[in-house]
Amino acid sequence: MSICPQFVTPVDATGARDASITLTANPQSQSVEKGETAEYTVTVRNTGSEDISVSLQTSEDTTDNACNGYTSSIEQITETIGAGASASTTMYVNLTSTAGESCETTVRATATEQVPGSQPAIEEATVTT
Repeated sequence: MSICPQFVTPVDATGARDASITLTANPQSQSVEKGETAEYTVTVRNTGSEDISVSLQTSEDTTDNACNGYTSSIEQITETIGAGASASTTMYVNLTSTAGESCETTVRATATEQVPGSQPAIEEATVTT
């Protein structure tokens, strides 16, 4: 009988994981009169295994000046979102009296885990006003 040593590669259980989220905006489309404001509910769901913090930004489509007269803003989610949990906020799309027929607005979420060295998750959702 012979004994052969086995080598096992150690696994680092404290290694960085990456954030994972889904992002939705509701409704996906709505009509409002010029000079008024459309409101959308934006929801971030943490599909990862660690708590996350989220930063949200909005932007309008710049193709062919389609969104002249449209501006957007979003309320930030200030609380930490736990694993498997979600949080919602409101995005506003303001139309001036000279706004065009329609505009696509994109909300972008950047989620970061509370674990050093993890990579952020970035998701986008687009609505039409």
